[in-house]
Amino acid sequence: MDAILPPESQPPTLTRIYNNYATSEYLTDRFGFIYDQRRKKRQREAAQMAQHMHKGSRTEMLMNGRPGISPNLLEEAPSPKWSTSSDGRPGSPNSLEERAAEEGKPKRWQDYLKIATFPTELLSHTPGMSASALEVLEGTDSQGGSDGREGEPSKSPGITPTSAGLIPLASTTTAIDSETTQPSDADSTVGTLVKEDAEPVRLLLQQLSEVHDSLQRDKTVKWNDFLRKVRAERRREGEAAVAAAAAVAEARYETPAMILPETRVADGEMIGISGLGNKGKVGRAKWNEFKSLVLGGIPVAYRAKIWSECSGANGLRDPGYYEDLVAQNGDEDDPAVVSQIQMDIHRTLTDNIFFRKGPGVQKLSEVLVAYSRRNKEVGYCQGMNLIAANLLLIMPSAEDAFWILTSIIESILPQGYYDHLLMSSRADQQVLRQYVSTVLPKLSAHLDSLSIELEALTFQWFLSVFTDCLCAEALFRVWDVVLCTNDGSTFLFQVALALLKLNETNLLQCDTPAGVYTYINHQMTEHAISIDGLIQASEGLRRVVRREEVEQRRDKAIQTEKDMVAERDGSSKKKRDGKGKAAAEHAGPEQSGVAEPRPMET
Repeated sequence: MDAILPPESQPPTLTRIYNNYATSEYLTDRFGFIYDQRRKKRQREAAQMAQHMHKGSRTEMLMNGRPGISPNLLEEAPSPKWSTSSDGRPGSPNSLEERAAEEGKPKRWQDYLKIATFPTELLSHTPGMSASALEVLEGTDSQGGSDGREGEPSKSPGITPTSAGLIPLASTTTAIDSETTQPSDADSTVGTLVKEDAEPVRLLLQQLSEVHDSLQRDKTVKWNDFLRKVRAERRREGEAAVAAAAAVAEARYETPAMILPETRVADGEMIGISGLGNKGKVGRAKWNEFKSLVLGGIPVAYRAKIWSECSGANGLRDPGYYEDLVAQNGDEDDPAVVSQIQMDIHRTLTDNIFFRKGPGVQKLSEVLVAYSRRNKEVGYCQGMNLIAANLLLIMPSAEDAFWILTSIIESILPQGYYDHLLMSSRADQQVLRQYVSTVLPKLSAHLDSLSIELEALTFQWFLSVFTDCLCAEALFRVWDVVLCTNDGSTFLFQVALALLKLNETNLLQCDTPAGVYTYINHQMTEHAISIDGLIQASEGLRRVVRREEVEQRRDKAIQTEKDMVAERDGSSKKKRDGKGKAAAEHAGPEQSGVAEPRPMET
């Protein structure tokens, strides 16, 4: 791939060239998300603030790493299954008594939503920690960053709220109450803060990257074993095909045709997804092994090829078609669509180095404009920018991202998901609400008592395919399942229900609509559970959320919506016709345009 695509055009997941930017201004994780190092002005302000701070002030606690949750923390946890931590973050199920009672029982889907007590990648952006920490004061840069971008909000290390809603996985900061001893010398404070701010973040990112790389190596070993089996089976099938062809040719006194094992699999395929599960018990076993690997996570190095193959993007691909779309002069483009795209691309993933220093913005514009030209009925819908941007973090080229985006919109998600009426996407919210009422009845009743429309809060989850809710690795793990299994869109309901269950107790404690809105928009993933736990819990819901039932409920919701639209249109038409008729009856001859009768001349 290096021979085809230069390193500077590849995303951070496929090249380390963006690490060069970390030496001065930026520190980034493996996915290219930035820990902002624009420190000078912020630290000067922090030093000045330190002179006026009082006992019990709020400071930022920046952890040196991601230690496991200590047994002491679990033993000292409150007795309820779910709790709120001392720093105000939502808690997770952590009752030792509950775990002991359930030991030896088959796991239910809810049982996967537990605090992770082993080294792993967490769902939480700010996981709870029990180790000693280094305190770093947070200042506010309201005038603009030191890099010259006016009006851009400053971000302290690890604090990553963005307009795109996607937060770096490695974020590990939390707010605590602490007592600080104030230094007498502001200059020494600045020096101390500079030293304490930069190096711990660098060490933190290094440790998190090591954990990430270690998990990737483990996954790669398992996938390599599976791919070796696939290649061995291809060879056997190829040899059998050659032998069969030779036997037929010999019977007819002909020369056998050359048959290579590779011709039995489409060009570029790694797995032969179309053949999995089609060969009786052996095929089903292979499919189950493949799905188990997908649920465990696809290695970053393999994601691009496996996504392209399993999502159907390779089947859609037409050589030269994408280049032709990009090369169009744009005379027939809808100005409103192009204008909206240009506005959105500059506020998409602004906390990622690929879209700040790299070619991400230009590629994103290219992909979105190309798709608007391919599918004029859809054109462009907000949410597509986040999907395309995150695809660009995995796929080696813009064209690869384009074809997967095409597959998501036209094949994986229901028809009409992104059209101007958003009929299917709105219907899915009705379907989700029905599942919430049956799977989570207490939460459903609580939302009803507060007159909250959950559909309005979860709509963007589905429209953006969870890009505005989950951190990078968690998002890509969800996409592994969505893109590589036959129940892609159904899995979105399972993830949504798992997230709501994870937060059920805390949502029940919100006694105002504003509290629920704030919680769902900002705190749904603030839990120290493993990403594996979320995926396994979501998969466990497969027995509750069935594809056939989802499709039936969706069709019914769409039809209900269409009937309501037709009824409104019919009512409006009747009112217009009635008003027109009444106006005609009361109008005089001059107003009605009818001439007065004249007497007949004799």
